[in-house]
Amino acid sequence: MSFLKKSFVPSYNFDTISDLSISGSVNVSDPDSLLNIESIELYQAGNLVASLTETTEFEFATTPNVKYEIVVNHSYDLHDGAGLKSYTYEYSVTS
Repeated sequence: MSFLKKSFVPSYNFDTISDLSISGSVNVSDPDSLLNIESIELYQAGNLVASLTETTEFEFATTPNVKYEIVVNHSYDLHDGAGLKSYTYEYSVTS
């Protein structure tokens, strides 16, 4: 019996961080098509400000000089009998 290896490698690009917006993309090298991006979320002081689903590109409107957290939620199944697993990437940024 053979199992797939965890072969996806996500990379996160924050193309523009300005006073008025944060934009970028999530690029995934995933030859086995294991990774699914569930959502890209923007938080400010622990409160959800905006959320995008089923996308790899994002742009969020922001307020100048405010600290935000960008959260990317992923799920994947390695087909190893363990089922669906979750992975979260968090990045802090000030506009």
